[in-house]
Amino acid sequence: MHTLPVSHFLHFEQLESDQLGKFFDSCAADGAECLSLTPPELERLAAELFVSKYHIAHVFKDEIGMSIHQYISKKRLARCREALLGDVPVTKVYLLFGFHDYSSFYRAFKKEYGISPKDFKELHTVTSD
Repeated sequence: MHTLPVSHFLHFEQLESDQLGKFFDSCAADGAECLSLTPPELERLAAELFVSKYHIAHVFKDEIGMSIHQYISKKRLARCREALLGDVPVTKVYLLFGFHDYSSFYRAFKKEYGISPKDFKELHTVTSD
């Protein structure tokens, strides 16, 4: 029976830590990589690192402070909020950032910001009088 030296496992743990660290850094920076993290992509990432997707989710929560799902939702809502400050109509903004229907977007936006998307846009729209 062939056994691997302890240094091999320490190297693997460092490699896993480095790759997860890069992933978490990119999530914290702008969230672009995390926004597209679907279950199959999470499984692919887990397979590349030889860990379970549950391990990644646990480490993510420890490092970022919230679940992957919560993080993605907050990032999507922040991007919707930014779009609402621009010229994107309320009726289209939710489709641009991964919400499947207006009612789920409305509930999430109101829960996060304490105001409806429409009221937010009206409050922040400059009128030229």
